[in-house]
Amino acid sequence: MSALSRQVLAQLAEYLRDLATDQGRIPFKTGQLRKSITSQLLSDTEAVVGTNLYYARWVHDGTGLYGPMRRKIVPKTKKALHWKGAAHPVKSVQGMKPRPFLAQAAEEMARRPLPPLIRQTVGEAVARELEAQLKKTGPEVRRG
Repeated sequence: MSALSRQVLAQLAEYLRDLATDQGRIPFKTGQLRKSITSQLLSDTEAVVGTNLYYARWVHDGTGLYGPMRRKIVPKTKKALHWKGAAHPVKSVQGMKPRPFLAQAAEEMARRPLPPLIRQTVGEAVARELEAQLKKTGPEVRRG
C-alpha cells in the first residue's frame, strides 16, 4: 500500500478521534477519558481509535440494567453496597446508562462530508467515493 493510502487512513482515524472527543459527547469529570482517546495505524489497511482506560467500556456500553448483563448491581460478598459519598449503604443499584461516544462518532463520520484536508489529499473524485463507501458500510466498530 502506498504512503498516500497510509496517510489518508491515518487522517480518517484522526478525524474519527476528533468526532469522538467533541465536547459533550464524553461525560466529563476529570477529563482523563477524553484525553486518553487515541488513533493509531495498525497496518496498511487498519487503524484503531480507542483508549486503554479500564472504565471506558463501562462508560461506552453502560453498567447494571443498562449494560450487557441487563441486571442490577448487587454486592458479591457483603450485605450492601457502599461507596465514598453515598448517603447510606444500599442493597443494589440500577447502574449507569451507556454513553456510546465512539459508536456515535462512527455513525456521524459516515453521515458527514470528509474534512477539507482529506479532500485535498485524495482529490474530489476519490473523496466522493470514500464518502459513498462510508455511508454504505460505515467504519467497522469492534469491541476489544
